[in-house]
Amino acid sequence: MLQASNFVQTIEDRQGLKIASPEEVAWRMGYIDSGQLEELAQPLIKSGYGEYLIELVESRRALRKLTEAKCQNCDLGLSDFRPCSKMTSNFNLNP
Repeated sequence: MLQASNFVQTIEDRQGLKIASPEEVAWRMGYIDSGQLEELAQPLIKSGYGEYLIELVESRRALRKLTEAKCQNCDLGLSDFRPCSKMTSNFNLNP
């Protein structure tokens, strides 16, 4: 049993993901949305698990904000195939 526990801990530490997180699985599969995940995490916020669930939502929001960023010169974004040459210095992160 100790070996199994150590194995799970090692995997979680190396990958930054939790093993057997039903809330995360439901969220990633679209059964619940980010607001519902945050509601489920609130009673657990003082634990590492609650913090983990909140960080999932925050990281998705940050990624979405980054992928929606547009160049101020040409209105191209990171998802466009040929970004503007000035894009690296001219991002508007508040679309």
